[in-house]
Amino acid sequence: MFKNRRAAVVCLCLATLLALVVLSATGCMRREAAPRPGEEGPVQNLPPTNEVEVLLFFVDPALIESGELGEFGYVLPVTRRLTVGEGEDVVMRTLEALVAGPRVEDGEYYATVPAAAEIIAVTREGSALTVNFSQEVLTDSPGGTLWGSIFVQSIVFTATQFPEVEQVMVLVEGELWDDGHSVWEKPLGQEDLRNF
Repeated sequence: MFKNRRAAVVCLCLATLLALVVLSATGCMRREAAPRPGEEGPVQNLPPTNEVEVLLFFVDPALIESGELGEFGYVLPVTRRLTVGEGEDVVMRTLEALVAGPRVEDGEYYATVPAAAEIIAVTREGSALTVNFSQEVLTDSPGGTLWGSIFVQSIVFTATQFPEVEQVMVLVEGELWDDGHSVWEKPLGQEDLRNF
């Protein structure tokens, strides 16, 4: 059909080029579509992030063993650096880090929130923060008045380190937190922990 090899290669290249043009024109090839008016296009640049230093209040086993309350009850602050993306709430990210528990590099501390517990929602009304947990925050807790107090101390001190939060209320799936020994009936601030 072709008299020489060079002519065959040229025809094959032209046929391939023509096929690519046709496929591209009919939309059969994958390409990034331009956004419609009112829609956001593909993310070209990741949103800026900030590193913040926060305090997470975990159980200090030395205080438990001694039976003596420290400055923050039975919990002590551990400094943690968190990356908070644009539009993310630093308080929510901090509470998520608290739920995740202490790391090996933090030292000898115990978690204050059961690992299976999840934060359902965090809402703020004025300076009062409400944290709604899944039921595991109670069902997977070690229980007892001591652990109830530790949980309250941990949540209140962790959340109220931020100037916009003065008091904290915890709900369990929309209901009052009740560990069988204490009921969290109203928002609590740091000054209220002496009487809890």
